[in-house]
Amino acid sequence: MARMTNLTAMCEDPQRREALTTDLCALTNQTAADQSGLKGMAIKGALGAAKKVDSNILEKVINRVQPELLEDLQPHWQKYREQEGAANFGDFLAEHSHEIAEQLVALADRSADKIDNQALAKVYQTVRGKAAGLIEEALPEMGRVIEKHMQSA
Repeated sequence: MARMTNLTAMCEDPQRREALTTDLCALTNQTAADQSGLKGMAIKGALGAAKKVDSNILEKVINRVQPELLEDLQPHWQKYREQEGAANFGDFLAEHSHEIAEQLVALADRSADKIDNQALAKVYQTVRGKAAGLIEEALPEMGRVIEKHMQSA
């Protein structure tokens, strides 16, 4: 089965975009559920508060940022496809986790700057300091999810 070469092409097919959004939402929910201690309470509380404002907020946000997320990951996808070594895209992302996490935090910040709901903006500020660590933890699985969808073309 041939793999697509451009990640953003997934956004052009509504069914594939929805499927990727669903899987990324599941990953986000699982990442939050896996947190413990004070950090876990803050993350779970923030996600719960956001869902009280809008029960579909996670799906809406992931769907909205998906094109930019995939565009930001495209150079890494290209390097992964050109290089030998990593067993899968998730492993490749893990090898470069700090750099990629910082890039994705910047994406989250740009998205948060567009929030026009004070309650949601406050929720984001609550978890902002923990964002890089959460993203680094989730990168391997996020990479595997994205690769699965790239291969299903």
